Amino acid sequence: MATTRTSGASIYALLQVHPAAPLELITAVYWRLVGRAGVSSRGEGAAGSRVRQLERAYQVVSDPEKRAAYDSAMNIPANAPLPSLGGDGSSRSANEEQDAVASIDYYEILRVDAAAEHSVIEAAYPVMRELYQAVIQAGDGTPRLIELLDQAFATLRNPVSRRDYDAERAKAQVTAAPPARAAALQSAVAEAEQPSRVDRDSLLFNVSMVASALSVLCLVLGMATSSLDLTDYGIARSFPISFYVGLVLLPLASSCLWFTNRKVDAIVLGQLLLLMIAIWLSPYLLESTARFRSSYKNFSAVDWLADGDGFAPDLVVYHNWPGFPVVMTGVLKITGLSPTQLMGLFPFVIQIAYLFPLTYLLRVFRPAGNGWWAGVWFFYLFNWTGQDYFAPQALAFFLFLCLLALFAHMVAHRDGYFGVPLMALTLAIYGALVVTHVLTSGILLAIMLALTASGQMRQRSLLIAAAVIFFAWQIYGAASFFDFSHQRIEDNILDIQDFFNLNIGSRLAGAPDHVVVGRMRMLMTRRASLCLRRRDADSRAAVQPAGVLAPGSGRVQVADPGHRGCRPDGPRSAATYGVPLRQRAV
Repeated sequence: MATTRTSGASIYALLQVHPAAPLELITAVYWRLVGRAGVSSRGEGAAGSRVRQLERAYQVVSDPEKRAAYDSAMNIPANAPLPSLGGDGSSRSANEEQDAVASIDYYEILRVDAAAEHSVIEAAYPVMRELYQAVIQAGDGTPRLIELLDQAFATLRNPVSRRDYDAERAKAQVTAAPPARAAALQSAVAEAEQPSRVDRDSLLFNVSMVASALSVLCLVLGMATSSLDLTDYGIARSFPISFYVGLVLLPLASSCLWFTNRKVDAIVLGQLLLLMIAIWLSPYLLESTARFRSSYKNFSAVDWLADGDGFAPDLVVYHNWPGFPVVMTGVLKITGLSPTQLMGLFPFVIQIAYLFPLTYLLRVFRPAGNGWWAGVWFFYLFNWTGQDYFAPQALAFFLFLCLLALFAHMVAHRDGYFGVPLMALTLAIYGALVVTHVLTSGILLAIMLALTASGQMRQRSLLIAAAVIFFAWQIYGAASFFDFSHQRIEDNILDIQDFFNLNIGSRLAGAPDHVVVGRMRMLMTRRASLCLRRRDADSRAAVQPAGVLAPGSGRVQVADPGHRGCRPDGPRSAATYGVPLRQRAV
């Protein structure tokens, strides 16, 4: 069984990973080890010292320059190849196939240390499976690699089979030596393949730049020649066809960059900001007023505070959850904006704010390559729910995304635990959400309950504290609203038919054009859901043929081959693409 382990690789042994482990795996294992040690020790004694050692080790391996210098000093190969099976497997005998499989080091396949704990092996499997799938789809490996990973995981996760395997591995390592010629051949093959990748990247990059330039030209021309024309479709007819051509070209231009191996974050971000300007800022530039008359109604809660009249929960409903009025009053006082400017610019600003927690949330589940940008674009193209106007719901959704990002960090990197600082931050954000919007905070509390019940969130104290905050505010902070409206709320909730008519049937009411758009959105949502289910079913049912295990990079650093549908553990969206209705205040 071949191995590239080096006895001097002490920091890798401390982190319980292979010297060629990718940074995604090292990060996942690091947070798992630190989270468990930190919660159990609270930074005291020998366990606290271990946490500090893990931190120092991670600081080295997470920095490419420091890691390269350390590997060079310890004589660790800079590009340790994956074990490979020679030939295509079609002309070899069963004995030859078994010998080839037996020569593969399962610890190398999982990229963990031979002394790794069971929890580390469990954490390594999903990370390496995702990266290997990206390698295969990029054409740098064959499905045989996934089969070997499954074999390695099945063997090492079982204590009995792992003990037997370790005994055989120890015997094989006595005489094992990597052939220098094979290593040189693998290096030559990798260098020979590199030009084609560069050409492919260059082609996609150039296509994206050309499409982006055309999109900018069309959008600028469209906004420059637009004129206000209000119809039942809002301001859709106010823009010429060139504006919509630019809107179509922009996501297509960005999608080309998702497939490249280049670092294109700044370019994709610029394309995304241009989309936000075209969709959320252009209506204000055209109309010079806020969308939806509800914006003006919501501003009344802010105006009351801005005039110095204080809180009046008996008269102003939103003063029972005053987070939004308080924040917006502060913005008015600090910036000096007029009410019309504040309401008109709010949708554009809040969309930019969503970008920060959203990008972190997606990077938690897909840290490698550029494919995670597809999720960001999916969100902004399909999340037109009409709740981005000047309303408490918009601010509450920002806080909601922040908490989802923190929960994803807890589940993926902290083994279901938060330290004291992160727990305090989580409760502070949730407290702000509770005093901003009751429904969103209730949904978030249900999510915390589900995470706790499923074992992904292991700190029950966090759920208990959040529940206390939620119910305490509804009982005391919002007492005025519930004292006045409790009978009407009970009647609406208990009347099931009226409840569904209000929340579902009324969505298809209004002008005929509005009804058409609503039905189209529901139909497209259903079609998108069926397509995703069919695609997931096809991918599970597909039979992966055995083939050549192509040599790959020791530290798997690959570009995502593109958007491959929603991850089962990632965020999903049922919203659909449609022309947003822009309504002028009446």
